[in-house]
Amino acid sequence: MNKSTLNKVGIALLLFLFSHTSFSSTLKDDDTYIPKYTDFILECSDYIVGEKHPNNATEKNIPIYLSYHQVSESTGRQITEELMKLKRFLPKLNLPAFLNGRDREYAITFCAVVTHDKIKALEKSLSIKK
Repeated sequence: MNKSTLNKVGIALLLFLFSHTSFSSTLKDDDTYIPKYTDFILECSDYIVGEKHPNNATEKNIPIYLSYHQVSESTGRQITEELMKLKRFLPKLNLPAFLNGRDREYAITFCAVVTHDKIKALEKSLSIKK
């Protein structure tokens, strides 16, 4: 093999190993905050609270939704601020399509379980003490 081919193979191998290592360390780190999953909180707040208050913006729905999960007002305010900062960077999840036609009760249960875990992750990442 000529030198340029070896260089290209070496660079490709290094990139592959580096990306694999950084990705696996991200998966193993329990403190890692994965922003894309917070979109569930945004979507669930609009889906659940939005039914009773259809004219509310997401920013108004989130604190109400978090209060359903016994999140204090001050913690809810911090979480809402963080989610609203991240909102434009998060992928848009179409919750009804994601739930694939399941009934509303299933959706509420799903949202409750997912949100509970994400609240804990957000509290930890924001260093919120209870």
